[in-house]
Amino acid sequence: MTDWLLAAILVVVAAAAVAELARRVGAGRHLHRRRVVVNLRSGNAVGGVITSSVGRYYTVSDAQIHELGQPAPVPADGAIVIAKDHVDYVQVL
Repeated sequence: MTDWLLAAILVVVAAAAVAELARRVGAGRHLHRRRVVVNLRSGNAVGGVITSSVGRYYTVSDAQIHELGQPAPVPADGAIVIAKDHVDYVQVL
């Protein structure tokens, strides 16, 4: 009886771990290759195309930096890598 209960608990824990992994991998997939504005907690923003959403980072290509108080965005040279911890929200355009 104890072995059966232990096996059932392990199955439930494994299913929960797989569901969490799928949620984390799937989060941001709908943003891939979409034009977005990534609004940062600092108040600045980065506009461009999300080309990668791997782990805890977004990679934004064709990027423009929108700084507080500046009248126009500034084009960035190359891609910008943004830690998801620094993101307030993402606008899909």
